[in-house]
Formats: sequence, structure tokens, C-alpha cells
Amino acid sequence: MRLNLQAKYQLSISIILTLSIVLLALLLLWYGKQASVEVRTASADLMRHEMMVQVEERALSLVRALSSNLVNPLYSYRIESIYRLLANALKNNDVVAVEVFDPHGVIQHDGTRDITRFGAKVSNGRMVAALNHGASYHSTLENGRLSLAHAIKIGDKLLGGVCLTLSLERVSQNIALMNRELKEISQTSRNRQVVIALAASLLSLAAALVLGMMLARYLVYPIRQLVQATHSISEGQYHFTLDLKRRDELGELADSFNAMSRSLDRHQQEVHHIAYHDALTELPNRLMMKKLLNESLETSRKEESLMALMLIDLDNFKEVNDSLGHDAGDLLLKEAARRIADEVRNQQDLVMRGELPHDRVEQQMVSRLGGDEFTVIAVDLSVQKDAAAIARRIIQALRRPFVIQEQVVGIGASIGITLAPLDGESAEVLIKNADLAMYQAKYKGKNTFAFYDQEMTREIEKFSRVKQELGAAFEHAEFELYLQPQVRLDTGRVVGSEALIRWNHPERGLVLPGEFVQVAEETGLIAQMDDWVLESACSMVRYLEQRLNSSFYLAVNLSSQQLTDKRLPRKLQRLLGNYKISSGSLHLEVTETMLIKDEGRAALVLDQVAAIGCPIWLDDFGTGFSSISHLQRFPLTGIKIDRAFIKNLHERERDRQLAHALITLAKMLNLEVTAEGVEREEQALYLKQWECPLAQGYLYSRPLPLDEFKALLQGLQGLQGQPQSEAGRLSAAEAETSAEILPV
Repeated sequence: MRLNLQAKYQLSISIILTLSIVLLALLLLWYGKQASVEVRTASADLMRHEMMVQVEERALSLVRALSSNLVNPLYSYRIESIYRLLANALKNNDVVAVEVFDPHGVIQHDGTRDITRFGAKVSNGRMVAALNHGASYHSTLENGRLSLAHAIKIGDKLLGGVCLTLSLERVSQNIALMNRELKEISQTSRNRQVVIALAASLLSLAAALVLGMMLARYLVYPIRQLVQATHSISEGQYHFTLDLKRRDELGELADSFNAMSRSLDRHQQEVHHIAYHDALTELPNRLMMKKLLNESLETSRKEESLMALMLIDLDNFKEVNDSLGHDAGDLLLKEAARRIADEVRNQQDLVMRGELPHDRVEQQMVSRLGGDEFTVIAVDLSVQKDAAAIARRIIQALRRPFVIQEQVVGIGASIGITLAPLDGESAEVLIKNADLAMYQAKYKGKNTFAFYDQEMTREIEKFSRVKQELGAAFEHAEFELYLQPQVRLDTGRVVGSEALIRWNHPERGLVLPGEFVQVAEETGLIAQMDDWVLESACSMVRYLEQRLNSSFYLAVNLSSQQLTDKRLPRKLQRLLGNYKISSGSLHLEVTETMLIKDEGRAALVLDQVAAIGCPIWLDDFGTGFSSISHLQRFPLTGIKIDRAFIKNLHERERDRQLAHALITLAKMLNLEVTAEGVEREEQALYLKQWECPLAQGYLYSRPLPLDEFKALLQGLQGLQGQPQSEAGRLSAAEAETSAEILPV
């Protein structure tokens, strides 16, 4: 007959009851000991009280007899009779002192032959007071002695009293003897109880050990296995099997636990896959990539081999996503992921089959970071060019057209490559380096790759420093507009000026736009800078027109953000109205590079600006991608010939032909022309010969702050094509540097 779990629990309860009995026996022993102590104490107190009562009764009887016998001797004051009575009382072993005193407490006799204390006061004045108040006797217990005073009277008249003092030493000895006997009796009884309880406890303990072994075999051991399995599951080890072949409830529990463990193991694998893989492409995600990267770094360190991390960013993916929708974008990402993974897999297969020459087979792992960014980890490389070869194959694979939703789509890839241990030995550093290299590849024109170098880090540090300082520059009003005059070549007069922003840095001095404009664009501060430039330019136009008493214009360079901002026309109308200047006093300059970013929105904004009446100039003309089409599509007032065509007019015939052709083209299209970068008299002469209307450059003046520019205008009746004084010009070396000045 098998015991089920309920029966085993009943057995366990029996053991618990046995232990409870043992504990109860111990408790009873303790209680018996306490009761014995209490009984012994109570008995001793009772016996002490009874003995004290007997002593006090005997003393009272003795002092009564003594007081009765002292009436006549004390009344007639027969000293000898009093002495004999007191001496007889002192013969009692317990009596230590006897005194006869008058009603005032003055001792008349102390039982000695010489009456040594005659005339002294009784030490206990309370006894005398009690007798004078009518008490027949008074007793006190102090310092182990019993003092009993009794009145001596004739009728109602108090003659005095007698005080008998007894020692209680013999009583104390009797009480101590009695306590010892009671303690011995109690100890004997307690020893007997301890022996009985110990024997019972040993028997119970032996029975408990036997039953405990049975319980451990049939109940505790399986539960312990269940606990161990639970701990394993809590630590993430779901693959755990309990081998309990039982036909009771614990066996059923073990079977259920094994089923749960298998289910958890399966779900854990699924969750692990979801947590570490991209849901769209099934590639490892960012978390898994970092794990793989750390493992690859460890392997690379141990084997002292070269490892590469490649960050792949799809070019033009946003345009496809925006035009075809997110579903099409997801399909494109899946196909791009497949091509990258296939290219990596094919390359490894070719090396292993010997179809590609390589002394080692590099391991490559593909991951998706998110969005349109992928990574490839390549380990066991021989040289740097191995990573370059992988990057080229991936670019070629992604350059092939994609067919998405029955439409042919073309994208590309920019790849940043960083090497370990050359560029860093931690995952965080390598990811940052690959990201910097990827942006460098985009700057190089996309559809290419770039290796990380330390100069990129220095550029980022410089970018961060400038970004932080730019915010403070606005708060502290550190920006200023410099003005460079634009001259009519036929009259030599200054008719306008280009406004160029400068940063008066508190530590580095004057900072040119090339060092901070791009930072402002990438950090979003360009909008604040644009508004400041426009308002400052309008304020300067108003100021100069009032001082010169004639019309004057400023040319302001628009940023790419302003060029596509639909609010720009309203801003211009508000500023022109606030400063009461004509629209022709504010010229706006745009570059071809800005126009091609979003030609549709740019054309819409520029049409509205032209309707207001603000002249629009195409800056850096001749250096863009499709200058002629821009002249046809946008409402332009004129063009500014880039300094690259003016710089060598006096030396190169080809440059002269190009510049002349550009001026002729502009005239045919009824466009104004300004030649930039005029620095030599010979250049100005050629431009006059070709009837170029306007010129700008260091031949006439460098960019000046407002006060110096105003002084320049007031000191000149007109610039007749003559060079300025040396104070107003740059040296040849400085003139070379002028090509780097980038206006806002």
C-alpha cells in the first residue's frame, strides 16, 4: 500500500507533535523549577513570620511580667530591687539590653551594678511618645534586634516604662537552616524531573531522527530537487529535467515542472531571438552587434589579428521612403539586407573553395542598427585593403537597381570603416569612429567608403567646442556684420555692399564664417543667425541711407534653410516696413548648391520674394551643376561670377575667355553681373573692357566693420578703378586667403 502525499504529511505532523511534547516537557521542567523556587520562598517567608510572631509574643510576655514587678520598686525607688529584676531578665540568652526610664524617657536603671547609663535619654523616642499617649506597649525592629517597651503604671498614673531588647540572631540561624533544607529537597526533586525529561527527550529524538530520514527520502529530497530546479530557472537555465518517477502528487508536480521547463526554454529562445534580432530583416540588431563586436575584439586581441567594423548607410533611402511610402521602404530595407548578407556569404564561400586568393578566411557578421544603417564586422583580416575590397563589393551590390512594388528604384551606400586595434580597442570607440568615417564618405560624394583617421576626431572636438561657444555668442552679442563695397566699374562709385557676418570671439578674436556657419546649420542655430543677419542688414541700410542721403543697397546671403522657408517673404515684408526701406535696398544672394537640394520649394519661395521687389542674385556662378537651367527657372536679377574665374585673368587666356563668355551670356539674358574677387588692376581693366557692370574685391576694400565702412564712403568721392592704400588692402598672402571667406 503506497502512501500518498496526505499520509506523508500526517507522518510529518506526528513528528512535529513529538517534538512539541519534548518542548512541553522542557517547559514543564522549567515551570516546576520556578514553582519550586516560589514554594521555597513562600515557605521560608511564612516560617520567618511565624518565628518572629513567637519571638515577639515571648518578649511581650517577658516585658509585661517585668513591668508588673517593677511598679512598687520604681514607685518607692528601691534601686536594689530594680537591679535584681533587670539582672534576672538579662540572664535570658536572647536579651541583650534592658532599661527602666521615667515618663520623660530618662533612664533610671540599665540592669548594671553601676547604672552606667543613668540619666541618659532613651535612644528610641517614639516608644516614650507612644507610652505617654496611652499605649500599653510599643515594639520596633531595627538592625536585627527587637525592642519592646511597656508602660509601668499605678492606676492611670504613668510611672515610666521598661524597654527590653532581644537579639534575632538565633532566629536568623534557624531560618537559614530551614532554607537550606528546603533547597536540598527542591534540588533532589528537580534532579529527578531532569532525568525523566532527558530520557523522554532522547527517546523522542531517536524517533524523530528515524522519521526525519524517512521524510527526507520520501518527501524532502524531491522538494529539494524542485527548489534547485526553480533556482536554475530563475538564473535563466530553462533546460532542466526532474527525474522523479513517483506515482503521487510530487510525481505529477515533477511532470508538470518538466513540461513548463521545456515551454520556457522554447519561449526563451524566441524572446532571445526577438531581443537580439531585427524584426524586419531578421539580422542581428544593435544589442547583438555590440555583443558580437566585443567577442570579435577579444578574439582579435588573442590572435593579434586585424578586425574591421563597417557602418553602412543607404544613400537616397529617405527619398524612396517619402515618395513610395513606408511599406515600400520596408521592402527596400529587406532586399538591401539580403544583398549585403549574400555578398558577405558569397565572398566567404569563394575564399573557402579557393576561387579567391587569400591566405585566411575572414569571418564577417552583418547586423542592422536601425533605420537604413547596417554594420559588417570582419575579423581575421590580413591587411587594410581586405576591408576595402569587402566595402567595394557591398557598394556594387547595392548600386544595382531594386524593383519595389513594380517600380525600379536606385539607391547607393556610404560606408565608414574603422580598424582594430589600430583605431581603438573598445566597442564604443569603434562604433563612434565608424560613424565619423561614414559621414566622411557622404561628404566625398556618397556611393563610396572612407577609412577613419584621427583628424575626424579632432574635427568633431572642434565642432563640439564651436557648438557650445555659439550659444553663448548669441547671448553676449558677439556677432557683427562686415561690409565689402560693390563698385560700378564705369563710374568707380560704391553703389552697394555685401554683408558678411563675423564673430568677435572673446579669446580668438575675429572668427570667419567658414569656422562656424556649418556648425550653426547642423545644430539648428542657423535660423536664429539668419534672422539676426536680415534684421541687422535692414538696420544698416536705413542708417547708411540717412547718412549718405542717397539710395544704397546691401546684399545678404540666404542660407539653405531660408531658401525653403515659406515664411521668408512675410519676414522680408515686415522688416522692410519696420525700417522704412525700399525692397530694392535689400539684395538676396543664393548659391547653385542650395537650389538643387529642393528646387521646387526654392522656386516657390523665390517667386514670392521677387514679387516683393527684392533683387535675387545667383552667387558663385559657373561652379554649380546646371547653371544655365537655373538662369531659366528662377526669377534672378543677376549673377555673381565666382572668384575662380577672375583670379588668373591677367595670366591665362582660357580664364579670360570663360569670364568674357559668362558676362556675354548674362547680358544676352538681361541679367546684371558682379565679378567677385577682383584684386589686381589688370583684372579690373579686362572687366571694364567687357563692360562688366559691377566688381567686388580686395582691390577696392576688404570687408569692414560699419564705422570703418562709413569712413571709407565719406572719404571717397568715387573709386575710379584705382587701388586703395596699403592700409585698405591685403597683402598678396592675405589675398590668397580671401578665397576661404564664406559669407552667410
